[in-house]
Amino acid sequence: MALFGASGTFFVATVLLFGADRSCDGIFQTNSPDQVIQHIFDNWLSDRFDEISILALLALLTSLILQDLRHESWERNCLLLQAANKLATAAQDHDQNLMQNRPFIQ
Repeated sequence: MALFGASGTFFVATVLLFGADRSCDGIFQTNSPDQVIQHIFDNWLSDRFDEISILALLALLTSLILQDLRHESWERNCLLLQAANKLATAAQDHDQNLMQNRPFIQ
């Protein structure tokens, strides 16, 4: 998990410093938000439910959305929001109690 945290923090920091397009191209060799999200999910999620990874990815996606609220980022932010919604739904489907003790994802 420490590696995930470090790589997630690194990615958010590069987006903040260099912008989403340049960071995605440099790290993932694509500027397609769909491909970047799929790459992150493929590499950071396992087949078994992992609450810590799901919550860390929710934090990552939320950070990326909040970094750039310009109108030009609307489409990218909608894709990030859809991905975050899938993660929150997976957490809720796995255990309803996760919603009770984590009201920020209700």
